[in-house]
Amino acid sequence: MIFLDKAILYLTQNIEKPREVIEEELEFVIKQYILNYLVNEKKININELSDLNITLVIDFEDDDVNNKKKMVVEEYMFEVNHKNTPLVRTFRLGTDNEHYIRTDLKELENEIDMFENGIGIGISKKD
Repeated sequence: MIFLDKAILYLTQNIEKPREVIEEELEFVIKQYILNYLVNEKKININELSDLNITLVIDFEDDDVNNKKKMVVEEYMFEVNHKNTPLVRTFRLGTDNEHYIRTDLKELENEIDMFENGIGIGISKKD
């Protein structure tokens, strides 16, 4: 996995933090692991990458049936350019959306799609 497992781990360890803090820190975590993937796995020169932006607007819903708290991704943007050409440009901002990911990055595309559907985190019952 590129970033999804790290996002789940981050959420598991930080689920009690304020939403705004989680958004900001999660953006950083995802950005770091996508950058590592592009440089180390795809062998893209870091100096040829630009406009690496990850923006998230999230919320949380309680799933009492499954004893989970689910992170819901309300809006997002993933954008990375390589040699001033889009490598990744996928977003949902309000009613606007776009989806472009270069064909050799299918693994990254799949993770973004899974992430977009939200993440359920087990929570302990409070008496």
